[in-house]
Amino acid sequence: MRRLTDYGQIQALAGLFGQGCTAGVNVVSITPNGGVKPCAMMPVVVDNVRRRPFSEIWLRNPLLNKLRDRSNVKGWCASCRFVTECGGRRSRAYAYFGDLFASDPNCAKAPVNHG
Repeated sequence: MRRLTDYGQIQALAGLFGQGCTAGVNVVSITPNGGVKPCAMMPVVVDNVRRRPFSEIWLRNPLLNKLRDRSNVKGWCASCRFVTECGGRRSRAYAYFGDLFASDPNCAKAPVNHG
């Protein structure tokens, strides 16, 4: 059985009791050169504020809009009763699986045989 580190446990609980993953939902990260990322933990740049107004990026970027729609989440996260509130941490899904919409591998609610 796989055990979470102390930090992993804190992050898993934050996902359950906090507002869940906010990447692209109500926050983004802007790099020093103007790159817009769904969150600081993601190595994914969706656009650049030096090329397009932030309001346009926020409202019209396809990936940001897809992140806001929890029905795009896959795997065990998709069937979790907390998917709407939590959605799983998208940056961890990307780090582990290379897919922003895969299940969160460190979620406290994840099946124990997931990896």
